[in-house]
Amino acid sequence: MSVDKTKGGITYRYNFVLKGRRFSRSTGKTTKREALKVEAEAKKEALALMSSGATQKVEMTLDQAASLYWHEVAKFTATAGTCQTQMIMLLDIIGEHTLINNIDNAIVARFVSKRRGMKDKRYKDQKTAPLISPASVNREIELLRRILLRVADIHKAPIQFVRFSKHKLAEPDAPDRVLTIDEEEALLAQLVPHAVAPVAFLLLIGQRKTNCLTVDWSQIDLQGRTINFKVKSKKFAEGRNIRVPINEDLLLLLVRMGPKKSGPVFTFDPDICPCSYCKRNPGKPIIDIRTTFKAACRRAGISEDFRIHDIRHTTGSRILALTGDLKAAQDYLGHASIESTLRYAKHATQKKLEVMDKLTQMRDKSRAKVAQIGDIKIIENS
Repeated sequence: MSVDKTKGGITYRYNFVLKGRRFSRSTGKTTKREALKVEAEAKKEALALMSSGATQKVEMTLDQAASLYWHEVAKFTATAGTCQTQMIMLLDIIGEHTLINNIDNAIVARFVSKRRGMKDKRYKDQKTAPLISPASVNREIELLRRILLRVADIHKAPIQFVRFSKHKLAEPDAPDRVLTIDEEEALLAQLVPHAVAPVAFLLLIGQRKTNCLTVDWSQIDLQGRTINFKVKSKKFAEGRNIRVPINEDLLLLLVRMGPKKSGPVFTFDPDICPCSYCKRNPGKPIIDIRTTFKAACRRAGISEDFRIHDIRHTTGSRILALTGDLKAAQDYLGHASIESTLRYAKHATQKKLEVMDKLTQMRDKSRAKVAQIGDIKIIENS
């Protein structure tokens, strides 16, 4: 038997396959025993229908289609939690009992219109909370597109043609920027002592904040000069393995911290930092440094829109500026796709200047050649 309920769900669902056809629906029951009885009845009805040779048009609700996508695809990905939240929003606004064959451009347009006017629920004070971002609305539309295309392709359910690209909202460029060397030195000087090592580590490694702050000594091989990370992946729920080398600066940083066989690398230490966090949480892992980081940026005169994640952008941009090698930057940063690395190319100002200088040199040579040819012609005519 196969009944279960999604995380946070109240009622059980059945989900079984008979003769190559999948049946999935809410049982409406809150106990597993009652849900199993409903599933058994559903199987009897399905077998009777198939045995009679009767053909039935495949009609599926959005709730059924979303359930199939969840069980077959979404729950095995690294972004399963986000996907589940997006599904709940789709079901709430469009309606879980809406037939997918009825979902058309008008329904999608109404969803976008209502969703873009809603406030971001991540903020505690909903009165002052900003509206949901265009990017969030677009991700939900994209999820709806994937759900519909999959049930149409795999389960042969009829759907309408929807121009999803026409419904997506314009997304502003991310407010990412890179640190100059002077700004980096000022930032490190203004940080409280317990945050200096994590930020320096971020600048050297170039990985995501979560990967860096949660790094364990068991991931670090000082003899082999490598650090093993698990990075997010859309294809694998457990993530992808990437290996980052340890250079001399990073080795010195790690040695000063006192290497261990295992345990969190970054912890609160009242012996090196007199702040209240270290006094209250001695030996506990440092999970987040956003407040400290923002305060240090303000004291260092760095713009308010500079985020911790922009340290990763800084490292990526510096790699491209120094090497001009997109593949090397992709491998170092752990990007699954080269398209993700291309965004750092816009910060490589030095490379742009080199190109501009070469264009100027080309124009100068061309003018000199034309002038020389003109002189020869004048001589020949005379």
